[in-house]
Amino acid sequence: MRTILSFLNFFILSHLLLSQSAFSIKKAVVFKDGTVFLQKEADMNASGGEISISPLPIGMQSISTKGGTYQYINNGNENNTTPVLFGTVYWSAPGNEINEAIYLTEEKEEKRELSNIGELIKLNVDKPLCIWKNGSISSVCGIIVNKQGNLSNHLLLKEENVIHQIRIGEIARLEIMGDMTVESIITEEVSKLRLKLKRPELNQALGLSYLQKGITWLPNYHLKIRSNGKANLSLYANMLNDIESLEGVDVYFALGIPSFQFAHVSEPLFYHQSVASFLSTLNQVNNNTYSHMANVITSQRAAINYSNNEGSSSLSGMEEDFYLYPYQNVDLPKGASGHYKLLDASINYEDVYLVELGKVRANNYRNYQNEQENPVWHTLEFRNNTGKPLTTGSITFYNAKNTQLEPISQGQLDFVPPGKKASVKMNRVPDIWVSNQDKEINREVDANGYADLVSVEGKVRVANYKGKTITIKIQREVDGRLIKSSDKDWQTEESFNPGSNLNPISKAIWIIELKPGATEEIEYTYELYIN
Repeated sequence: MRTILSFLNFFILSHLLLSQSAFSIKKAVVFKDGTVFLQKEADMNASGGEISISPLPIGMQSISTKGGTYQYINNGNENNTTPVLFGTVYWSAPGNEINEAIYLTEEKEEKRELSNIGELIKLNVDKPLCIWKNGSISSVCGIIVNKQGNLSNHLLLKEENVIHQIRIGEIARLEIMGDMTVESIITEEVSKLRLKLKRPELNQALGLSYLQKGITWLPNYHLKIRSNGKANLSLYANMLNDIESLEGVDVYFALGIPSFQFAHVSEPLFYHQSVASFLSTLNQVNNNTYSHMANVITSQRAAINYSNNEGSSSLSGMEEDFYLYPYQNVDLPKGASGHYKLLDASINYEDVYLVELGKVRANNYRNYQNEQENPVWHTLEFRNNTGKPLTTGSITFYNAKNTQLEPISQGQLDFVPPGKKASVKMNRVPDIWVSNQDKEINREVDANGYADLVSVEGKVRVANYKGKTITIKIQREVDGRLIKSSDKDWQTEESFNPGSNLNPISKAIWIIELKPGATEEIEYTYELYIN
């Protein structure tokens, strides 16, 4: 029998068989470090007291750990899959009990239709054939010579005393003399789970939950500045999904500082690995490292504001040490990313021009007396009146005074509990000048028997070159004690210094209103012990 097969028809006939797990995702809690808690459910026939599950009911994704999309130690797992975290798998069978969950692999033979024309030629390599190249109406007929060669790239076809070299990609149509083989028999290892239940049930509900690497979220804020101290604050979650499609899933975006001590170890129930490989990985330390930006975004670092002790931080929606932003009915395919609005609130803000003078540390104190110029930041201060915590994330400022949004700048908003004040830097200011100068005025040698007590006089000079009255906030932190401030009122605060038993950490803040073209000078003193 002679069979003629066009290259196009060959691919139309080819297909890939996919089996789907009976488990569906009902809930996902997404952490900013790339870990996700997945809760799944299924109904299965357990009339024999056992359930066999294949394929495995988890999302799998090959990744590269060199430079690491996810920071975990590669423990030699086949295909280098995104790991389910060791010790986090939990099974449930309402009204029943699961006594055993066993992972095993079995060899399975199956016929598979061919996926490319090179495979077709390999299966029919001993049969005479005729080939038509792309754009040609004439054929070349003969017998393949390079039967043991790389037939996926090219073939050598002998036509009487002539050898033709033909690239597989150039073949548009071929004719095989005799019966053509279009299926191959392959043997592969199939992974499966076998669950043993306490008693048989015809229709058994199953629950499965675990932590896995491969889904993350990043917070983005938009602050739209309107007139008269009014603004609109929006929080969006950027979610990236590498492992498994979400269909109608309730997603909870976790705000907090996750700590998964065994995140570098893969759960052996879902991965084939040797005992030696598993124990070696288990004994290694989880020393995950992140870039500076990733570390900032995945943290919950609170802003160091002198007004942070104001307001109440009572909060509903907390789960232990985490707050969960809910978002219902999420559809996000594997490999996709999504953008979800979690928060939208109107706020009142104040324009404050912030200056942070250099910190004075006792362990590197030098009697420098040169005058230092300091950067001035235009900051916006507002109270978090949303009733929810604001997580650390990027913030983009827009001018919304006109009909169209105009971008102004981008910065970072640090964690702010409900009811507390936030202070976020927007722009450097060129037309406000602030300098400071420190001068040692007294030193008592061995004041306490082994350290000198040094008294320092500080001066701050401020000039406003703007055409309007402004509010300037000047902050200073020193190792030591603040003594006095002449003329201008200040707010001071002392706290324990973990780096020294000689000096507390003292913080000072001055708030000054300055008219256009006006200047001010502040004098103050502080003292500190120097070894």
